[in-house]
Amino acid sequence: MASASMNAVDQSAVPPSEPRVGPTLSVTVLNYNYGGYLPACLDSILGQTFRDFELIVIDDCSTDNSLDVIKPYLADPRVRLVAHQANVGYGGSLIEGTETQSAGEFVTVISADDLVHCPDAFERQIALLQAHPSAAFCFSAYRRFVHETGEILQEQHSYTGDRLIPGPVFLREYLTRQEIQVLHSGTMLRKSAYLRAGGYRRDLRMTLDFAMWPVLALQGDVAYCDEALYAYRTHAAQMSRSFSKQHANFMEVMRSVEGACAAAARQGVPIGRLRQDAIRYVLFAVALDDAFSGRRALALYRTTSALLLQPWFALTSRGLWITLARLLLGASGYELFRSLYRQLTRTA
Repeated sequence: MASASMNAVDQSAVPPSEPRVGPTLSVTVLNYNYGGYLPACLDSILGQTFRDFELIVIDDCSTDNSLDVIKPYLADPRVRLVAHQANVGYGGSLIEGTETQSAGEFVTVISADDLVHCPDAFERQIALLQAHPSAAFCFSAYRRFVHETGEILQEQHSYTGDRLIPGPVFLREYLTRQEIQVLHSGTMLRKSAYLRAGGYRRDLRMTLDFAMWPVLALQGDVAYCDEALYAYRTHAAQMSRSFSKQHANFMEVMRSVEGACAAAARQGVPIGRLRQDAIRYVLFAVALDDAFSGRRALALYRTTSALLLQPWFALTSRGLWITLARLLLGASGYELFRSLYRQLTRTA
């Protein structure tokens, strides 16, 4: 990865003779050609009730009007722009923002196409992290909505009620339970715990956040806010229709699972069958969502990847047969099949 000094122009850096006193929170917005989404994202951040934060916008050499969109926001003293002169990619920008540019006790990253849904989101997460010094990070429920219409597709709640989850418990649940979902945008990290965990992995390109949460959970407890504080925008630019890219992504997911289990074992955390259970879960976690959301091609790509990479685990996973049944029978056929199956099992 090229150094930030060679590839970035910091529009409002404080001179070395005047060291900046770190704020409580550092917020990094990652942008590449998302000029159309930026105003909503930046406004939702700057409108927060909690105000002791810096906002670092990293533009990774956009070719649209992003820089023109960002320019008026620099009038707010909390906002800094890092404009890359050469594209360094998602991972490079993410690590630069979190490790090099952020000076806060807590750090968070928000994609330029996502939103902070609640005006007191930062305030509530900071309160949870300060009330629980053992917490390594804090995540929340979130909404997923359609860009074109604003329709809410899903409101994802991982748990019921605000809570503190012991790190090893969260690690196991995150790697084996479909309902435990962490949205990267807005998840707030205690920077000291992030650094102890080794930071985002340098050998991954697409699944850095998925790999981060279980390893970070080994550094402490996990705080959860059971309100949809953030909103995830779905749009066509997020979806790759290439099998090769989907397969590469899936290989990274498998490496992330292996890395999390190895890290837990090194720390003496009893993992038992965690590796096997996690592999069976992640093989079809996303394929199931694709199949039930009508993304047939993506579901088939992911199913093919699972069979190629882990044939035994794939063939012995319920996820495979549920995915195939949904794809082959369609929505109404699958519901009829499930109803008949339940009746048969009740009378057996």
